[in-house]
Amino acid sequence: MNQCVDRIEAQKDVRSVAVSRASQCSASDAKEFRDQLVIEAGTIVKLETLSQEKLIAKAALEEKRDDEGFAELRMMAGQKIG
Repeated sequence: MNQCVDRIEAQKDVRSVAVSRASQCSASDAKEFRDQLVIEAGTIVKLETLSQEKLIAKAALEEKRDDEGFAELRMMAGQKIG
């Protein structure tokens, strides 16, 4: 959790450096500091998540009826298979 907070803060700091770079320090110093913040922020990846409806539809397509299992359960319950 702490790393996530650090990453968010680093992203905010990258924005701040871009704005203050021209007025407060040399370009090379600002670039070096910005590069350090980019490394701290890391690579951000956005994953696509499936909605509940899509998950149910996907599961329905992958389902297979277990006829042998049903037959065994019916036999255990004393029902005829027919």
